[in-house]
Amino acid sequence: MTEALALVRKAIELQPDNWYAYEALANIVGASGDEEGVWRIGESLRKAAGGRPGRAPEVDYSDADFVSSNLTALLTEYTADAQNSSGVGTLSFTVGPQIALVEALMHDSSAAELSLQTSKPDARDPTIAAASHLVRGILASDSGDIARWVTEMETFLHAYEDPVVSWDNYGYDCWAAPAEEAAGHPEKADAVLDSGGTFVDCYRFRGDILDHRGNWAGAQEWYDKAVALTPDLPAGYYSWGVALAKHGDLAGAQAKLTDANRRGPHWADPLKAWGDVLLRQGKTREALSKYDEALKYAPNWVALKEAREGAAKLKS
Repeated sequence: MTEALALVRKAIELQPDNWYAYEALANIVGASGDEEGVWRIGESLRKAAGGRPGRAPEVDYSDADFVSSNLTALLTEYTADAQNSSGVGTLSFTVGPQIALVEALMHDSSAAELSLQTSKPDARDPTIAAASHLVRGILASDSGDIARWVTEMETFLHAYEDPVVSWDNYGYDCWAAPAEEAAGHPEKADAVLDSGGTFVDCYRFRGDILDHRGNWAGAQEWYDKAVALTPDLPAGYYSWGVALAKHGDLAGAQAKLTDANRRGPHWADPLKAWGDVLLRQGKTREALSKYDEALKYAPNWVALKEAREGAAKLKS
């Protein structure tokens, strides 16, 4: 990795408009556990390209969009890449399962399943099966199917041991921890997090798990660490805001969710959580506005639609 970093940085030095080199650099930095660095590389690419959209291909922002939960842009980039390459993609992974992953993160289970079903298996590419298990684990989490959630995530975790898989799905090993905790396997959850590295999801999920165990003070320490680790990314703020709402601190929750939205304005999850908080405060009109904004970025999210419909009935 050290040699790769030196070579890619030299490529950018020699040719500042070598756009693919920025994407390669972001991938290497991200896989090393520096997601804040990925965001900074995305900003450097934007500046070098004269803004966005600009001279750089949109797909070269994919790692930066990934860490900042700019999911609609990421979906557009991956879909265009697939269409221009007979469905395979031009990055270091087969793009179909990664499209499914983005759709799962947008809470669109039907689209995610279709993307998986239309992805061709290839024994030479272990990322296909691995990402498929990850996607189905996320979908099981959304539907509340704990048994399937933990089974899929354990299978993905085993596949993650292959560096080809971890390279293109960095940080997602820690997504197995909440599944293990929900299944009543706290020792397995701790083991996942202890080996997870310096990824914001590992930090924020540790906060969630400590809160689940009744250690609210310890949870807040890890939410604070998550924010300090990636201050320009939304995930740490989001998890902290959701937890504060759970503990009845609605003002604190709104502040953190506002921070998350500023850093990830096209991510539906903080907007829905913000709408939920506003609804609990009796601010129905404001809640509806947040739900409507969230629907722009997750138009097929069933729970979001239900929350919006419930709020509309209160208003009427």
